[in-house]
Amino acid sequence: MNWIDLLWSMATGACLTVALIHLWIGLRVSRIDLRVRRGKANLVFALNAFLIAFYSRIEWWLIQANNPAEYLARLRWQDINGGLVGVALVMFVWVYLGTGRKWLAISGISLMLLSLTADLGSKPKLVFLELTSIRKVPTFGGATYTVAEGVHNPWNIVFYLAVFLMMLFVADASISHWRWRGRRRATIVGVAVVLFITMAGIHSALVDVGIVKTSYFVTFFWMFILGAMAWNLSSERLDAEKLADELRVNQERLNRAAAAANLIFWEW
Repeated sequence: MNWIDLLWSMATGACLTVALIHLWIGLRVSRIDLRVRRGKANLVFALNAFLIAFYSRIEWWLIQANNPAEYLARLRWQDINGGLVGVALVMFVWVYLGTGRKWLAISGISLMLLSLTADLGSKPKLVFLELTSIRKVPTFGGATYTVAEGVHNPWNIVFYLAVFLMMLFVADASISHWRWRGRRRATIVGVAVVLFITMAGIHSALVDVGIVKTSYFVTFFWMFILGAMAWNLSSERLDAEKLADELRVNQERLNRAAAAANLIFWEW
């Protein structure tokens, strides 16, 4: 096992762990009250984390491709899964923040699904009209990754236009949430999503057109969101413990007051 295998395996494991945690929280909260937004947000985020875990494996499979046909088949799955990641992420922000211009979200999701139709034929064509060759690029530690060359499909611009609209929706939702509701923690999650969409989108586009000769790194850009959600979850845990302590202190005060009142009553 080289460092590439280890790195992508660790990323997949981290995504699955986060997915299971939020799935458990979402199911538990939703079981108490289906109307609670937090439970719904946790469930949608769990879906997104499961999708990015699968995306991580596809990225790794793409790195291991040995011929153009194999690369193209795996690229099809990466495109479709990447589109679903974007859709699930927009749905999560929609539910979690509850703000933002909905037409931006709907337009972004619609364009994303429209762009993916290019990969539904017998030969996937979202990124390449024709894939001419692949080559293995050596890196340190004896590891290699795969770089593809071919005729690029101008239809791919529709995919990245959808990514841009999704980024605008998340940015708008984050700003609105900060301005009108003042909830800093939730807004930080929105900022992390904007960073992920922007950086992953730019890097992937540069890889698609051949300007950057590397593999795709979408999984690792998603770690911005993972970190923000982990910080938010731990902060909520600390707040819950603080609230529990305050309730316990108040209960003790009430008990003492009730005992004193009862003593005075009997003495009287």
